Amino acid sequence: MPTIFTNAGFDATIINPKYAGYQWYPDLSVFNDLKNTKAYSTKYSYLPDAMREGYKEEQTTAFRFNLFGYSLFRSAPVALHKALYDGGNYNETRVIDPSRLMDQRRSGNSKAEGHEQVFMWDYYALKSMNEMTKVEDGDGNHFVYIGFDTCHDSEFLQEPQYEPSDKVNNTKFDNSPQGQARFMLKGEMMWMRDAKDYRNYQCDLATLRELGNWLNYLKEIGCYDNTRIIIVADHGYYIENFPNLIQYDIGAQLDGEAFAPLLLVKDFNSRGELKTSEEFMTNADTPYLATKDVIENPVNPFTGKAITDEGKKNGITVFHSEYWKVRYNNGTAYKPGDWYTVKDSIWKKENWKFLGHY
Repeated sequence: MPTIFTNAGFDATIINPKYAGYQWYPDLSVFNDLKNTKAYSTKYSYLPDAMREGYKEEQTTAFRFNLFGYSLFRSAPVALHKALYDGGNYNETRVIDPSRLMDQRRSGNSKAEGHEQVFMWDYYALKSMNEMTKVEDGDGNHFVYIGFDTCHDSEFLQEPQYEPSDKVNNTKFDNSPQGQARFMLKGEMMWMRDAKDYRNYQCDLATLRELGNWLNYLKEIGCYDNTRIIIVADHGYYIENFPNLIQYDIGAQLDGEAFAPLLLVKDFNSRGELKTSEEFMTNADTPYLATKDVIENPVNPFTGKAITDEGKKNGITVFHSEYWKVRYNNGTAYKPGDWYTVKDSIWKKENWKFLGHY
């Protein structure tokens, strides 16, 4: 999209592009040759000073411990390697300080100490969106992409504020009528069974709250109406929160929630209450939604194909693989995984077909 928009006379600002250069931490050099394009990473940039210093101290401590553990691992008999390596933890026995920033230590579904590193990087950047937003007079056109991982690298947050805390204890709120009622919508109850369910729910809410704060700021500074805003996730997650999406009898185990990412669209000068649409959409519709009525006859600059929403009329093909890390899947072809087709509504089992594993 940066290429399409800059070719149409826009300037482009890219912040935290996902997998740029097929790297987990994006390689911003891939944008060097694009005209009128600036690319940034917010890693560390918006952390409070005290927290920034804490990271440095903890990373130094962790590095020294790991170096010592690795030395023992390499010098020990091969028969002891697995036990000493301990999945990369080297049987860590240090007392965990509640302010630890590298790893959150969880206890059950409601308690935790410390933080997840990547979540904290992005959370404070997300809270600083107003600070990032610059207002200029003029008639120029701008394309802005901003990526965050607050919903990906989740951690337990303190409820009901949904804020990070060195020590989290949500036992009382989770067991309260208010805590239970939040999982009910239109007569259907979300299944909330383990820590993964709770922390993903909490981080989703915290992310949407901060995005809402930023949207209100755009209204205050007069930039909301003349901006098309698309909020889109790369994927859902297979944690079986919705029984109606679990399919075990179509030839493979499938949780449709993994294929149901968030997609919110606010068009230019739109008004009214937030609406939910049941129209069949995909996150691959994003380029079409972004260019619609803005760029005439948009074409993918790398494939030469027209950007439309026609390709999903008879359904779409989706792919699932456990090998999502870039050290396993890196480049333009995925390792074998499960392939499905789905059309119309994802909530109807008959609309899903399993194609096979290849």
